[in-house]
Amino acid sequence: MYNVYVASLHSSLANIEVSTSTDGGNSWSQNFRAANVPINDREWIAADGKSKVCLSYHAVPTTFGIHVDCSYDAGFTFTQTAIAFDAVHAPIFLGANNKIGNMAIDPHNHLVYQSWSSVADNSEIAGCATGCPFHTVWIGVSIDGGQTFTDYIVYNNPSNQVDYGHSFVNLSVDKAGNVYAVYSDDHNMYYSFSRTFGKTWSAPFKVNSNPANTAIFPWSAAGNAGQLDIVYYGTSYTDGTTVPTNFPPYPKTDATWYVYFAQNLNALTPNSPFTQVAASGVVHYGDVCEGGAGCGSNQNRDLLDDIGVAASPTTGKAAIIYTSDQYVNSTLEPANTYGSRHCTLAAENTIDCSHTDIASQIGGSTINQKPHHFEVNQDFEELDTTSDGGHSPHNEIDITNTGTGAIDKLDIGIGGLPWTMNWNSNGPIQPGQTVQGTSTVVPTGLLLVVGNVYQVTVTATLADGTTETQTVNAIHSLGAGLGL
Repeated sequence: MYNVYVASLHSSLANIEVSTSTDGGNSWSQNFRAANVPINDREWIAADGKSKVCLSYHAVPTTFGIHVDCSYDAGFTFTQTAIAFDAVHAPIFLGANNKIGNMAIDPHNHLVYQSWSSVADNSEIAGCATGCPFHTVWIGVSIDGGQTFTDYIVYNNPSNQVDYGHSFVNLSVDKAGNVYAVYSDDHNMYYSFSRTFGKTWSAPFKVNSNPANTAIFPWSAAGNAGQLDIVYYGTSYTDGTTVPTNFPPYPKTDATWYVYFAQNLNALTPNSPFTQVAASGVVHYGDVCEGGAGCGSNQNRDLLDDIGVAASPTTGKAAIIYTSDQYVNSTLEPANTYGSRHCTLAAENTIDCSHTDIASQIGGSTINQKPHHFEVNQDFEELDTTSDGGHSPHNEIDITNTGTGAIDKLDIGIGGLPWTMNWNSNGPIQPGQTVQGTSTVVPTGLLLVVGNVYQVTVTATLADGTTETQTVNAIHSLGAGLGL
């Protein structure tokens, strides 16, 4: 039974409430003051292991600094607090000069990632009379469980007129530790990937295609290595210049919006194609205001900056949650009759008809495809293991046989050197079986530095004598604060 966490604003912007269920959603406990810095907005939440959960948010008192608070007792108290801006880059982002994106935690190596968009450097700020376009996508990376962060640029568009400050930059991590950032420039959807735990990034690659000629509000889910799902609201309407906030308003129907689902099973290959399908009927017509609480009374915020996707850990099938303001009134999608706002045909395309829908994938490919004979999950940490404060490396590598025949032997290398592991099973690895190898030493000659990225090779010898080799990266992270 896994914990379920919900983060929501409490008493307007006074604080953030975190609700926890330990019984599959049947009952809940509430922490009404989860944020360590009150007066906040744009909360995000991510879990790590049995009882650790972290919360990120904009804090008004620190001029919209992005704070990351972590709990080690399933959300009942948040005793660890940090800011996602490192000392070198913080002056760029403070003063409300950032748009927060989501947070993601890699469950294998426990790295914490926080996204946002802003400008590239301080020199731009003085020239922005009414606010700078956020043409740079950033990520904060923590290798010590969220205690400290180092900031890296995901992509800096050379045009300072491009703005990725739309709701919102989105991060996801695949099972091999590769990180994906997805972002919209208010016209098209792009993604970049990192094989180096957020330190370096690929170029941006376009995701959407006709008829989704305009794509906004990204969300992603990553599965096995290189396998990525992305969802967004899309419309065929575009003139290449006008942004959705200024699209022709309802009832003019030039802009007809749907939910789109895009999938790439080779997302670590540059320029690899996405398949794209509509996952909904019409969800909205006309303009879409992306200004949040700053949207004017004559602007439409019915879609509520809100969309998401998750993939089943067993089947890999996607579930998409999204907003629609259309009057349907079917058995599966009844019109709202609660409270003072009733959804009628006359109220279509207004806030009175805004409601939540879920689309569930029932066929097609999924992001749990297993094209290899085995899968690798690993983490590489430095733990304080001695009474005098000395540190020693700890590596854990889990290998699952995803093929149809037995694996007789596994050989591991790191940094080009052979690495001896202690395995919890010495017999042939049967299809579907997972074995675990651990080590507290590294090969002689390997320079061990916290924060460095190391190439790990895994060679499996199959029962028929053939071999398969896979290469993954490992980062030497700090075990402190991980609650292991």
